[in-house]
Formats: sequence, C-alpha cells, structure tokens
Amino acid sequence: MARSKLERNSVEVTEQHELPGYLPPRRQNTGESSCHLPSSASTVVGTTGPSTDKLPEYPEYTDDDDDDGDKPHVPDQGLNSLLRDATTYTFISKSTAGRPGHKLYPKTPVKLHNNLLAAIGFIEIANAGDFAANMWNENPLPFYAILLMVFGGVLAFSMLYFVIKDAILSSGNIRGLRRERRFLQEWRERNDSRGGSPEISRTINCFLAVNFRELGTELVDRFVMGAILGVGAVLVGTGTLIAIAGDDPTLFVTSNLLTGLVGNFPCALYGLVNLLWAIFVGFRASRHTTATRSLNDRELDKAMKIRARDVSFHSIASGFTAILAGGASMATFDIWFAYLLLFPCLVSAPLINAFFRRRVGYDRPFVRQEFCIDEECLLTGLRHARDRRKEFAKGTLESPTLLRVATSLETAIGFIRDNNLVEEYCQRLLSELDEVYRNKVFRDTGDDMEVVVNLDNLLVDSEEDDTLRKELLSAACKVASENAASCFKYQERWLLEALGCYMAISGDGKQGGGTAACMPSDHKKPARDGDDQPGDIHAQEDSNSKKFVVETTETYIDSLRIKRDGAGSATL
Repeated sequence: MARSKLERNSVEVTEQHELPGYLPPRRQNTGESSCHLPSSASTVVGTTGPSTDKLPEYPEYTDDDDDDGDKPHVPDQGLNSLLRDATTYTFISKSTAGRPGHKLYPKTPVKLHNNLLAAIGFIEIANAGDFAANMWNENPLPFYAILLMVFGGVLAFSMLYFVIKDAILSSGNIRGLRRERRFLQEWRERNDSRGGSPEISRTINCFLAVNFRELGTELVDRFVMGAILGVGAVLVGTGTLIAIAGDDPTLFVTSNLLTGLVGNFPCALYGLVNLLWAIFVGFRASRHTTATRSLNDRELDKAMKIRARDVSFHSIASGFTAILAGGASMATFDIWFAYLLLFPCLVSAPLINAFFRRRVGYDRPFVRQEFCIDEECLLTGLRHARDRRKEFAKGTLESPTLLRVATSLETAIGFIRDNNLVEEYCQRLLSELDEVYRNKVFRDTGDDMEVVVNLDNLLVDSEEDDTLRKELLSAACKVASENAASCFKYQERWLLEALGCYMAISGDGKQGGGTAACMPSDHKKPARDGDDQPGDIHAQEDSNSKKFVVETTETYIDSLRIKRDGAGSATL
C-alpha cells in the first residue's frame, strides 16, 4: 500500500534522528511551534472508534504567505492542532433519532461549555421574596400584603426550574472534567512508570491545574450554589406562603423560622465557602501574571493582565456578594433595614453572572490523548486565536477565513474539526436537512436514542450527490459564520489560562523543565542502562538486536531549534 505524504515525512525524519515514533508537524515554519497531531491513532472520548486522519488536507485559511506554491496544508495552530475534533461522533437524543427540532447531545462530553444560565443571576431576588412576610406581622393582613406574599412565594418556587436546568448543564461539564482528570492522572502514572519525563510531567500538571480551576468553578459557582440557594428558595417560598395564615400561632412561628434563620442559613453558608474559593482564584490569577513576565513579551503581558483582572474581579465580586447576601438574609426576619444591605446584592448578582458569561467563561475541548507541549506551542495557538479574533471583530461578511472555508466541503469540515465545532455542525444538519439526507448523515446504531455521524462518510456520500454536498457546505458555512467569533475568543481565553498554569508550575516562572518541543508523548525514550547521568539515553532494537545510541535530550532539543533556522522564541 502506498504511503501518504504524512507517513513518508515521518519515516524520513525518524531515519535522520534515529528516534522511533517522532512525527514532524505538517508544516515547518521558521520560529513557530512544532505542534502536531500524534503519530499513532488514539481512541477519542465520545467517539465510536479511533480518530484517524482520513480527511484530505484542506487549503490554508490564514493570511500568512506561503512559499510552498499550491500545496494545500493545515495552518499551524499550536495546541489547537492537537485537540481537534474526531471524525466519528455518537449523539443521544431524547426523541426518535434524526427527527428535526430535537437537541442532540454527545454520548460522552467532549468539551467544556460556557452555558451558565442568565436566570441564575436572579436567584437572590427569589430569596428576597419573603419581604412581605417579614414586614407585615399583623393580623388580619392587608390585602396588598397577601398579594405580595403570594407573589414572593411563587417567585421563589419558580426559580427551581432554572436551578434544575442549570444543574443539568453543569453536571455535563462536571462529568467531562472528572473524566478528563482521571485520564490525566492515569497518564501521569504511566509517565512515572516509564521514568517520568519532566517535559511530559509539566504538560500533565499544566492541564491538571486548568482542570482543577474549571472543576472548582463548576462546583462552587454553579452546581453547589444552585443546590444550596435552590433549597433556600424552597424554604423561603414555603415560609412566605405559610405567612398568609399567620393567625395560627404554630404557622406563625414556622413561617418566621423558614423565612429567617432556617431558610437563609444555606445562603450564608454558601457565601462563606464562595468567599474562600474567590480568594484562592484571585491569588492564582495574580501568580499567572507574575509567571508569564519571564517571556518578555509586552503584548502577552497586557493580555495576561486583562485576563487575570477579569478572573480576579469576578471571583472577588462573587465572593463578597455571596457573603453579604447571606449575612443580610439571616437578619431580615428581625431587622427590616437589613433589606437595604441586601438590595445591592440583588442588583450586582445578575451583573456578575453576565460578566462571567461574557468575559471569563469559555468553551474548550477536553484532553483525550497524550502529547507534549511547551510555551512556544501555547504562544503559537494564542497568536492564531488572537489574529482570528481580531479578524472576526471587524465583521464576517468579508472575512478571509470564511471566504476560504466556503471554497469546498473539505475545507469547511477541516475548519469545523480544527475549531471543535462538530457538535454545532451536527445540530445544524439535524434541523436543516430533509428526512432522506438525515438518514444518510445520521446513521442508526440499533438504539432509538443514539445516532452516529462520520465526517469521512459525509465526504464520500457527497461526491455522488451534488445537492447533498451543497446542503452540507451551506450548513458548515452557517456554523462557521455564527460561531467563529466566539470560538476564537474562547480559544484565546483558555490558552491564556493554560499558559499561566504552565509557566507557574516551575515556581519561579522560569522556563526550566519546559523546553521540549510540542510532540506526541508516545515518543518513548529508550531504557537507561545502570546509573547513567540524566539525559544519557541508550536503546536497543529488538527486531534485529542492533544497539544504537540516541543523542541526549538537550542535543535533540537543540537540533529542533537548528531545524527552525535558529529562530528565537515565539512572541504573541
């Protein structure tokens, strides 16, 4: 069988460096990162099979000049190139598979979603619905006071719908983050059992640090908050409605307890926990800013300071709002002017919610395969995301990226895979294709709740059907146009998060231990003999019992730098 161009390049470089398993990037650019896809196909979470690169290479959709003539290639996107979507996905629908108008969900979460509901910001208003019950303790109650009590009680109970809905969305993120964390921990164990490569260890610790902050945010700022404040809303709503029958002494006391200490204690407890978490996140963001100063990049420093400022502001504002709202709520059943302290919290909570969704939160793919990164790899991804974000900030009508995406279906699907938009693309196909084409795109698995989408099959099927090809390309262009701006904005945010974690791992912010080129971690160093000095690597070929000595790790890294024509470190 004839080898592909990618495989031939892999063999040539292997022979040159005598390093089995090393796979070069699809394109070598002077001074750019050497990030690339893993050389061996690895099974991707959420797919029905291995993620093999069967899709043809697609034309470049960046503005960079190319000296390779008309050769199509994938633009160097740094870390993003290692986390591109798979070709096969399994989706679950609560209705009959393939029916239009129904939402598809990946069988296994494949990326973190910035899907916090705006309505959650108004949950503090629901907990203030006991205003009338605490203000009017007379008998008989005025008619307008009864109306206010009914309104407050119903408002508190109505928030349960949004609390439960947001908890379901958050649980999807939590399951994906926990699954990623287990994968990273197992990867670390495998790396330690193979001798503990410091470059791979730093890569794993970087992603674990990112995962920890995201998992803590999902738990503290969303799931636990919704659970605690939801319980508080039920207690407050119940006490408010009971207060209508306040002429009964037992019901009067019960109402005071539910709208007072008992009903608002969960809010105060959550406020204390949230404040402690906010302090940790604030110090963490400040450490990231300090750590990245060693890169000596003014524009990067500015971007990192803005990111750290946004994260710190949200965490501190959220923490102090929660603790103030909890304390004021505890006092409202006995001191009416405590509502004056609660009022600023009712106004700030929706604003903090909107700030998180627009300035802090992001979508990102979960780590599902092994590879190794360095700061140059992260900077390359940041450059790419920043340039595309600025491009789409000017509008999408004349975007060079979208103009190139629209040239062919192969280009469009390549763009969608590279930017982790397969889920959005499949949802668009589900809503726009007629029944005949939906049956071609969404293959039945034998389970009425599951369908499988294979991007390779889409390309093959569309070669014989021009109408299907046009429909697929039209849907892809719409997805790219609608999601590209937010996609690259999210990429920039999470890559800044990853870069801050990566540079802060060494403690002093220096690049020590992180100079490895971006390569798949299945490139195994041969076993060491005896008590050799660190960096001395010896290996033995089992196939022909021929021993050969591979260059030291430091020399190998230098060779990669020489291959990049001695270019300096990449800048953002």
